[in-house]
Amino acid sequence: MCGGTCTWAIRRSCSLLLRSRLLYRVLPDGPQRVKLLTTLLVLPEAKQMPDYEQRLAAEIEMLKTFHTEDMEVCVAVQKGMNSSHSAGRLSHLEVPIWHIQRYLARKLR
Repeated sequence: MCGGTCTWAIRRSCSLLLRSRLLYRVLPDGPQRVKLLTTLLVLPEAKQMPDYEQRLAAEIEMLKTFHTEDMEVCVAVQKGMNSSHSAGRLSHLEVPIWHIQRYLARKLR
């Protein structure tokens, strides 16, 4: 369907709906860009739930919130990866990570 140029992933949704799944399609959209398309898959019997419309709306809103937060983090990571800053492996904000790594290295010797 996408000619081998996209990535597919299906994950179980943290769902208010009966055993729903979320389908991710990642499509190339330029040299360093992709387009993420998501589809919520719902079993036909879920539509028989008396509060299906409310649950569906809540599920969609939760997924929008989740993906918006995730996209903001991904954009920040990509900006960092493309920056010209090259002071070292870790930034000054990551010094605690270095301390933990050094501690573990001493304990493992």
